[in-house]
Amino acid sequence: MKKRNIILILSLLLVVVIFGACQKSRYCLCITNETTPPDTVIVNMERGKSCSRIVNMGFEELNDGQTQVTTHSYTCEKIKKDTVPTYHNLPYED
Repeated sequence: MKKRNIILILSLLLVVVIFGACQKSRYCLCITNETTPPDTVIVNMERGKSCSRIVNMGFEELNDGQTQVTTHSYTCEKIKKDTVPTYHNLPYED
């Protein structure tokens, strides 16, 4: 009986640790050299998405009353949430 209780408690503890450690989102630092100066963007992605999957990003601009989309290729890598405020001159919302 004791062995069964210990296995049950360890199983529950394992479930709590696994779900407690999961991040709900991840932050990606994306840089392009196609602009002068090089553009840097931080993107907040959903869990299960990979930063390396970001290849192109498009940005809408209003030009003479017309909406124009400019697209650039980016190289992205995962960063920790705690480091996001250390990137100066980037908009940051928590």
